[in-house]
Amino acid sequence: MLLLTVLVGAIWRHSVLQQQLVAQLVDQHVEALASGNPADVFATDSTTIKSLFSEKMPFSVDIPQLEGTQFTLVKGQVTSFQREPAAQLIFGARKHRISVFAFPNHGGMAALGEETSSIQNMGFATETWVEDGVRYFAISDLDGSQSVRQLCDLLKHPG
Repeated sequence: MLLLTVLVGAIWRHSVLQQQLVAQLVDQHVEALASGNPADVFATDSTTIKSLFSEKMPFSVDIPQLEGTQFTLVKGQVTSFQREPAAQLIFGARKHRISVFAFPNHGGMAALGEETSSIQNMGFATETWVEDGVRYFAISDLDGSQSVRQLCDLLKHPG
């Protein structure tokens, strides 16, 4: 009985942690979209964004080729998440926006595991995965998660 209680408690804690982290990132996504402050924008072209990220981030972020896809790169900026430097890329898909955050995968984030997972939270579709020690979170208000998943596939294989 004790083992079952411990197991249920661990699963519940993981779920609560995941929901809290996703809620914080959804808030950052909405805040970035609501901000009309041009000072927030570092760049809107992939070459400049990649160069700026390489100067400011302790990790690299590859930006996929988007020609022939439904996606456009709207902007990239340096932000923070849980007191860690983070990259935020904002892509357009039709009239919607998809934020992709990238930050080191340690501490509470590492507890989420490394497998790809999709989560619906507060009406937002999200997907998260880990690659080379970097946690990625994609967030959008797009109906369903097919477009989010397609963009994530491009990010995972930017070649």
